[in-house]
Amino acid sequence: MRTLEKVLIAALMVSSSACGRISIGGFSTDETVRRTDSAPLLMSAGDVLDVASDFGSIAVEITEKDAPGVVAEIQAAAPTKAEAEAVLGRFAPEVVRTGSTVKIRLAGQPLEIETDGRKRSLSANASFVVKAPPGVEVLAKTGSGSIRIAGPASKVGAESGFGSVRATGVRGKVELKSGSGSVDAIDCRGGDVAIRSDFGSLSAKDGEGSLLAKTGSGSITIEGWTGSLEGRSEFGSVTADGVFDRVTVGTGSGGVDVRGGVGSKAVGAWSLQSDFGSVKCRLPRDFEATVSAETSFGSVRIDHPGLPAESKGSSKRYTGVLGKGGQPLTLKAGSGSITLTALDG
Repeated sequence: MRTLEKVLIAALMVSSSACGRISIGGFSTDETVRRTDSAPLLMSAGDVLDVASDFGSIAVEITEKDAPGVVAEIQAAAPTKAEAEAVLGRFAPEVVRTGSTVKIRLAGQPLEIETDGRKRSLSANASFVVKAPPGVEVLAKTGSGSIRIAGPASKVGAESGFGSVRATGVRGKVELKSGSGSVDAIDCRGGDVAIRSDFGSLSAKDGEGSLLAKTGSGSITIEGWTGSLEGRSEFGSVTADGVFDRVTVGTGSGGVDVRGGVGSKAVGAWSLQSDFGSVKCRLPRDFEATVSAETSFGSVRIDHPGLPAESKGSSKRYTGVLGKGGQPLTLKAGSGSITLTALDG
């Protein structure tokens, strides 16, 4: 293990500005000041970048064009400008290397003040912009703020308590989560991809691999994906378009619409389900599976050239065989119509 290296970043530029009053629990902070600090980072492929903020956004760009480095915008608020500047002066970004892991945090001691006979503790917060070389692993976490990661990281884990999360161009395993906010994975491949939000929409585009998408409330949109898909929205629609080998998607309330592009196969089971909403499935003409479709309130329309002519029609329940059969294809709606057609149907 390498010797512990600790670098306290020097302030390069200081700017302050007054802004509108902020009131927290009846305590007003009338003045806000800001400072921008920056410093180089010593990193190479195989290292782990670990950056976290209690309150602030995080942006990480994986690039060969620029030297590795970090820029931090620090902000402090207090009842007076002098107090705000005193708080700001107590905090600075801290870069700590332990072995192959480089951690970036805001470090400092809160300022204790007394107003109206009550003691208050004032702290600063920071947003980070980081540039790192290709092949590093990225861990990013914020209590409140957006997270953006772009470029060929070897692995990404990112979580925001309150804010959107996006990863683009990652070449390895991806895990993204938001407590409240949208989550997007774009052009991610080379590893499993998992996107989650307790409250927010999800999207994954132009990627490859095993994809997991789950949200408590919000739509799920998948476009141009190649691989397997598991998705669930408790309240929202699910739309997927790609070349899939297995699919399990469902929603508590909303429609489900899956288009399996040319090359899609039932290597594993396929299941499309909506408790309250329609279910639509479009598949290649040569797709093979054992079909089961059922709705409690609605109609079932099956019209695919891979099915025997006498099996086509409308009803509330259907079972049949596409091509030579094989893995199950289950379509189920609690209340809504079900449609299974060919891509050109």
